[in-house]
Amino acid sequence: VVDCGGVSVYGLAAGAGFATIENIQYVLSFGAEVTYVRMIFSIPLHCCTGLIIGTYLGYRKFLGWKCYCLMTLLAPVFWHGLYDFVLMFPDSYQTFAEFKTILAFSILVGSFIY
Repeated sequence: VVDCGGVSVYGLAAGAGFATIENIQYVLSFGAEVTYVRMIFSIPLHCCTGLIIGTYLGYRKFLGWKCYCLMTLLAPVFWHGLYDFVLMFPDSYQTFAEFKTILAFSILVGSFIY
């Protein structure tokens, strides 16, 4: 790796690769209908979390930041956990069920901005 951007691209590629494997598993389990929703929400989220990890590792290697492994994983785990929490919240709460898609998209945008 020559520069900090290379590590970020590798993190992005790792996130996209993980999302691809996960989507193949979901398609085999639940059918092709789930692909379209996951294409909009899940793949970009995994790419963002991989990019965050790659960026922190690049900062550590090239800028000398003291980013420990726990801190490198803390932000992606937070964003992914928040996203999973919103999607797995029971639909029995009618007031929350209507905003589930909006919240999931907001979390995706927040992880991208981070």
